[in-house]
Amino acid sequence: MQTLLAAARVHEVEGDVAHLEGTSPRGGSVAVDLPRALLERQRLKTGDLVWVFSRMVGDAAVVELLPAVRIEIRSGTSGRDLAVELRSLVDVAYAREGASEESDGLTAEERDDYAEHFKTTVGSNLTAAELSDLQADAASGRLPRRRLHPAG
Repeated sequence: MQTLLAAARVHEVEGDVAHLEGTSPRGGSVAVDLPRALLERQRLKTGDLVWVFSRMVGDAAVVELLPAVRIEIRSGTSGRDLAVELRSLVDVAYAREGASEESDGLTAEERDDYAEHFKTTVGSNLTAAELSDLQADAASGRLPRRRLHPAG
């Protein structure tokens, strides 16, 4: 089962390590150090916002990043207004149904490229062979281990 570890910002990149600082789902401060290569796969850089997810694979934890955006809610926004605003930001099916005639500025080819990039990165699942290799590496101690240190 995949769970949200933190909503975070890429604080700095130092050598092969990226330092992220954020907040756990319970509101606590979280600091996470991840391999720089994980950010490079997502084209993330210092200052970018991310969701940090983790899931258990045998005795190991797999960490995944998903690029995020900050949404600021104006005071006095009703639940209905908020739902409309959020839907316009994230619900592709809603936009396709003609709720908005505005263009997103992308060509069909660019949309396909972004969709393919998503499917080959955060949208992809590990194959059975990849899971097996990961479990074998974890069992033999070949996976580097890093501790997550809550900030503060």
